Amino acid sequence: MFNSRIIDKAINSLNRKDIIILPELCPTVKSPKSKCRRCLDFCPANSIKIENNILIDEKCTECGICISACPNGVFNSGTKNDFSIISLAEDFLKNNSKKAVRFACEKSTKGDSDLIALKCLGRLTENILIALMLKEGSKVEIKFPDCKGCESEKGKSLFDEVRQLAIFILNSLGLKEERIQVLDEFSEFKKTKGKAKTGENLSRRKFFEKIKSRALFETTEVLNNLYKAENQENLPFTPSKKFHNHKRLHLVSLLKNFNHKEGIFSSDTFIPFATASIKETCIGCNVCDILCPTGAIKRVSDEGFIKIYFNEQMCTNCDLCKYVCLVKAIKIEKRLSLENLTEDKMVLLIKLKKKICERCKSEFVGNQETICPLCEKRRRNL
Repeated sequence: MFNSRIIDKAINSLNRKDIIILPELCPTVKSPKSKCRRCLDFCPANSIKIENNILIDEKCTECGICISACPNGVFNSGTKNDFSIISLAEDFLKNNSKKAVRFACEKSTKGDSDLIALKCLGRLTENILIALMLKEGSKVEIKFPDCKGCESEKGKSLFDEVRQLAIFILNSLGLKEERIQVLDEFSEFKKTKGKAKTGENLSRRKFFEKIKSRALFETTEVLNNLYKAENQENLPFTPSKKFHNHKRLHLVSLLKNFNHKEGIFSSDTFIPFATASIKETCIGCNVCDILCPTGAIKRVSDEGFIKIYFNEQMCTNCDLCKYVCLVKAIKIEKRLSLENLTEDKMVLLIKLKKKICERCKSEFVGNQETICPLCEKRRRNL
């Protein structure tokens, strides 16, 4: 039985240009110290506003670039999500002898039925490309028009970045990237009648007709997991009231059963993966835990110690923990370790012997004998 809250959220997304927004996953909503502006930088219509929440105004063109740009999974589509695009692409793979799926900008298509037309090719994510590349013998062909002057021109630079990231991950799996091809023109397929396939905008009435389809069902399952996270108990290794990053969960599901190379890989391109370390100057506060949007950092207090744990699978390299750390004790290093990425594991970063502040009675660590750093700061300011 579908949760009514989830159905309402999906239907409401249709009334705001099909975009589902989870502001709880946004580091910029969490803190003004965040330097992440990816959705703002790539949105071709400048329709996204972030203050204490995320708003999309009427200028939105429904290109889906925000979905691809955000590594935290803040944005998703109620009907044209990654699952639905992959499902459509899989149908193409089944129905042509070349085992090729073709993507093109809808502005450059001429009614061809042997390709998938997207409003902007910047909508393609690394998850879509990787999912199709893991199909044995398949290849992806992408035809780019001249994007100069297009309202979605920024989508080209985003696609270049996403393609680099997908290739980086595929190489880490020991796979070659030649099967992702960017072309000026497609070679001839056997012509078939019909129009280019596009994502369909669902009306309120059609929503319930489509709810049984695989793509929308899987989207609902993802949303269901997100809402389950709101009600989790405050367990040591479970983020309390955190939302799950649907993009990361999808990527992990693609890679977890795949034989990959041992070792750690790094790159100069945008990498939404990182590891963390904490210096002994850490004062054991819970700022990093509270503000981490994905639940990658967890502070646990027990048996006379404060412990900080880190889950590499959840980290998207947003750096917010580093920026908000009161004593600058956190170091973030971007890297891709497929072993750590596919293992849902909290690793102990630091263990600190705790004290109880004689003034505010809060837990703290540090060199102060009797009072916590915050009370000490207040005392100095008197």
